[in-house]
Amino acid sequence: DGIQYGVGSVIAALALAVLGGIAIFYARRDERSFLNLRAANEMLEHRVGERTASPTEKSNALESALNERTILFQEIHHRIKNSLQAIASLVRLSANGNKDPAVQAVLDEIARRIRAIGHVHQTLYEQNALELVDLKSYLNSLINSEREVFGAKDRGIKIGVEAEGELQLDMAVSVGLIVSEAVGNSFKY
Repeated sequence: DGIQYGVGSVIAALALAVLGGIAIFYARRDERSFLNLRAANEMLEHRVGERTASPTEKSNALESALNERTILFQEIHHRIKNSLQAIASLVRLSANGNKDPAVQAVLDEIARRIRAIGHVHQTLYEQNALELVDLKSYLNSLINSEREVFGAKDRGIKIGVEAEGELQLDMAVSVGLIVSEAVGNSFKY
């Protein structure tokens, strides 16, 4: 009886150990499942939070991005204008240093055209505009520049601008070149 009792105790202990191991295995598996479920739940809550962010937060973020874009475009237009002025000045220096009148005339025309393009970017910069150029403001600036170049004020020449509306940047450059050419020819001839 004692041996059977000892064998029964060993078998019971082994069974208990096996059952304990199985219980621990399932407990750990359930704990991993719980942690995975918790992580998935947190991820879903985060996604829902992003999608349901208050309209004010979204509006503020969009407004901030738009302001940053506007500032960057203003800086770009300002730098382009400055670069074009520097190029026009270099062309003018070349013209002044050349003794051939035909070459001087060609270089002066090139410098005038470069300044006309620069005026578009100056106007955009001054108006805090990104792409649309106020036609009247642009043409006034351009014509005043042409008047200075050709000494129209000293000659008593006056020019008025009657224009309204806005133009896209590429169209404003084309219009500016045409107006610059026409005004320049008017002053010359």
